[in-house]
Amino acid sequence: MLYTVKEKYGNTGFVYVDHTCKLCNKKVPFNGLSMCKHLKHSRSMQLEEYEARHMKDDDGTSTPTPYAPTDEYWYNKCQWKCLVCGNKNKSLGSSKKHIQKVHDMMSDDYISQYGTSGISGDFEVD
Repeated sequence: MLYTVKEKYGNTGFVYVDHTCKLCNKKVPFNGLSMCKHLKHSRSMQLEEYEARHMKDDDGTSTPTPYAPTDEYWYNKCQWKCLVCGNKNKSLGSSKKHIQKVHDMMSDDYISQYGTSGISGDFEVD
């Protein structure tokens, strides 16, 4: 259901929250995947270990203010447009999911048939 809503409406209505890492004070998107990647690559630590050591006294009231996604940053300019139906996504991962779920096609098959011309953005390459 969430995938269908996001595909139809994009990020409209979504909000994000960052967590400030208690080890390095870096702001990390407050979701499992981002937290796991940050802890694994910066501290060689599992999420469960971080939670046991640093979150046991957190009662949930320390969650920062949510914010809406934005395109204002230089790194949010790419766009993947499905050449089958015109659906647009901001990430390669979302595009691959779209191609698999909506068109029942693997991404390699899609690229073989349609190429990569649906990738566009407001960016410059030196």
